[in-house]
Amino acid sequence: MAGIGFTLRKIVGRSYMSYALQAAFTGVFIVAGPWILSIINLTIITASPDIEGGLENLYGPLVYGFAFFFLGNAPLHYLFTRVSADLVYIRQERQVMGALLVFLVPVGLLGLVIALGILRFADPSGSIFDPTFRLGFLLFALGLNGSWLVLIVVSLLRWYVRLLGAFLVSMAMSIGLIFLLGQQPSIGQLMLVYGISNFLLTLALVGLCLWEYPPKMVFDLENRIRETLTQFWRLILTGWFYAAGLWSEKILYWIAYGEPQGRTRVYLFAPYDFAVYLGNLTLIAGMVYFVIYAETNFSIYLRKFLSALDHRPYTDIQASMVRLKRTVFSEIRTITLVQGIMVAILLGVTAYLTRLFPQLVPSIWIMNLGIVFFQVVLICILNFLFYVNQFRKAFGCAVFFFLGTCTLTILELFFRSAYIPTLPLGTGAILGSAISVALGLVLLEKSFSHLDRLLYVHRN
Repeated sequence: MAGIGFTLRKIVGRSYMSYALQAAFTGVFIVAGPWILSIINLTIITASPDIEGGLENLYGPLVYGFAFFFLGNAPLHYLFTRVSADLVYIRQERQVMGALLVFLVPVGLLGLVIALGILRFADPSGSIFDPTFRLGFLLFALGLNGSWLVLIVVSLLRWYVRLLGAFLVSMAMSIGLIFLLGQQPSIGQLMLVYGISNFLLTLALVGLCLWEYPPKMVFDLENRIRETLTQFWRLILTGWFYAAGLWSEKILYWIAYGEPQGRTRVYLFAPYDFAVYLGNLTLIAGMVYFVIYAETNFSIYLRKFLSALDHRPYTDIQASMVRLKRTVFSEIRTITLVQGIMVAILLGVTAYLTRLFPQLVPSIWIMNLGIVFFQVVLICILNFLFYVNQFRKAFGCAVFFFLGTCTLTILELFFRSAYIPTLPLGTGAILGSAISVALGLVLLEKSFSHLDRLLYVHRN
């Protein structure tokens, strides 16, 4: 997303506060637009006094949707990221949009298959969800999976105000439709509104992309995909293992502590799930900084280093590499500070949040703030490893994150049941995330010891 970062950084650099706010709000919606839209919609739905069909029957499939859509399509997201990055590098933005249209098909189809599987699992008899609910859930699947994919290429757009407007209009439309349903909406009607808002948002984002860059078909797309799968399979699997690491302890808690939601076969652990859903909003702070500042600073010094690698003597190459390394670790420290400040602020208002949301358990909330803190730092480290072509190291770190989080969470469940029932929920996840961050920093440090030789060989 360095492209959007450069533009947003220019906006921030202007003297008027309105420009800084514009950049901040745009960055927020780029990083977490679909998630924020979901939070607002679900908050309004939850506040409805009477819901025909039971809120639990609605909430369960949605949570499973977020989890398994993300897990199922993560490899395709990373594959598209790599293909589109190569096309952007040779200034073929219109071909990027052509590739986007192609990738939307398998991403959408896989989303529909997963959605149908969730509906079948949750309601095998077909007696809970009416056709309106099923249609809404399928639209939700298409919209959410499509928006995650199209957000990869929005960095090519220059219409950031229009992009922000698309999110705001989608929110306003969904909120308005929910209120128009009246005092006692059915879960089918609510699901249909939710699905329509997500689907129309994705259509709006795709429309903005295609308006600015009319698509041009990539004639060698099949060869590009085959070469990407051959050369960068670790990059693609890294995406899946990172996604699996994010959801691993949640799924294990569903198995160990979950309770059925309404009349469905969906099992959730509500105290933990609510804290996770709310806590994930805290990643916005670190990720917005990463998009606007960290990525752009890194890109500037990486270009200088690559230029020195091609045209300067060895001493200049070494000096440029030292500056690049100093920039990377400086940005990681700043991201840690930014995310840490966000965590500290939210810790300070925990008492207020527990009054506002009675279902929020303070101990789980505090642990989740720590988990998200380390996961934000980890994804930034993995991105820096990607940027310097250290795919093997990034892959190993992501695998360790997944296996470590799973193993430590299983040990946590064992000790809670056998020896320490008061062991805080999330202990395994926070330890797994923290150790993975430490491993990532070690691997990143080692990468710079011979980065000049690695990149020279890769470029030649």
